[in-house]
Amino acid sequence: MTITSQNSKSSKQDLLRQYRNWEDYNRLTNAKAINYICLFVMTFMVFFDYMFVANPIPFVTTRVISIAALLPNHVLISSLRRIGIQNSVTRILSSFAMVWPALVYMCAYSYLNFGFEHEKFNVYYIGTHLGIFYSTLILHRFWREQYAFNTIVFVGSIYMAASNPLDSNRDYYLIIGIASIVAGCIGFYFRREFASNLFSKYNLFRAMVPDKVASFLLASDENTDYKNVFEAKDRFTVCVCADWRDFQSLCSEKTPDEIYNMLEKYYDIIIENLEKIVPNFNYYFNWTADELFVVFFSDDDHREQVINDALSFCSALINQIFCQIRSEVSSEITYDVGIAAGVGLLGLQGPQRLKKTTITGEVAGRAKRFETEAKLQRKMKNRPDAPIAVMDESLYEFLVKKGLEDLGQFSPIKAKTKDIENQNVYSWIAAESNSDLNKKTG
Repeated sequence: MTITSQNSKSSKQDLLRQYRNWEDYNRLTNAKAINYICLFVMTFMVFFDYMFVANPIPFVTTRVISIAALLPNHVLISSLRRIGIQNSVTRILSSFAMVWPALVYMCAYSYLNFGFEHEKFNVYYIGTHLGIFYSTLILHRFWREQYAFNTIVFVGSIYMAASNPLDSNRDYYLIIGIASIVAGCIGFYFRREFASNLFSKYNLFRAMVPDKVASFLLASDENTDYKNVFEAKDRFTVCVCADWRDFQSLCSEKTPDEIYNMLEKYYDIIIENLEKIVPNFNYYFNWTADELFVVFFSDDDHREQVINDALSFCSALINQIFCQIRSEVSSEITYDVGIAAGVGLLGLQGPQRLKKTTITGEVAGRAKRFETEAKLQRKMKNRPDAPIAVMDESLYEFLVKKGLEDLGQFSPIKAKTKDIENQNVYSWIAAESNSDLNKKTG
């Protein structure tokens, strides 16, 4: 499978994941809105019934029955909003709560059109078509609910036309069925546009905040203050940084387009592997030119999990990912890695009008110093290609505690880099048959 096809598949999966997340977050809010709209229409149109027809009693009675059918739905929606969408049962109930008001409206107006004769048939028949298109418009962002509504209306109208072939209203039933299909196609088009815009917003948010926070911002409404969603606070973190060796030399030897393509493929491979290794997305991914910087964290202060995620990624970064990059992107790409653990101020920081996720504290600086130390160790150990990682003692002790020393060759060293000089650190060189840390711990 090529990098392009892998990226296309990954993007499609991301799009579906974000769309489903948006659906679950907003389904009950929209169900409440359409229920209120139908209640309002059924109540407000009573006044027009008295204006339009000579005998409004059947019309008012139908509307009262419709309102009675909508009120239990309001109770259902309120109950589901309290407990949340937790499983397939609550998801099905929430979908039913969305479609039910539209079906109640269609049943009511079908009866007003075809249940008895009156002098304002054309007015209420137009109201039926307005109900089809407005209901589809409200439901179009939710594909299951929209398809369910349009399909039920289509099947119902075709059934009525087929079961009464001599009925004078047969053509009207068929027109309702056709209108439902047309509305469904229009809804499909606008839903594709909506999903595309949704994914564009997700990519924009993802550049500012961690993936989990980006997903929340995407699903929440426009009144959500993003500045308070990922508030800067002290969090235990593990920082991993890496940049290419001799990047400036590569830039002088290659065209900007060639460097652009190499960077794009390089980061695509890293992101794809990172998402597999850390499926809970408890990290913030950032990059500048050739410099990679990933901050692993946990809002619940699960420190062992944070360390495990970071070391899993680092293990792959200096072994499998490196081999994949050399094979699929360029054999000229080499890099070294720095890993540091500690508490840092992580969250949205910076100017009021231009905040972004960053980490403030010693831990980020130490990771960068360790990366510099790794470059120095590479020269001393005469390893021109394979990556070297340098980590602090606490991370090595975690590996020892878990019995994972065979993940590579670990050597205690005295750091020679400025600001960490004479500190006890460990160099990490990947073993040839090294597997990732998650497999080891599993």
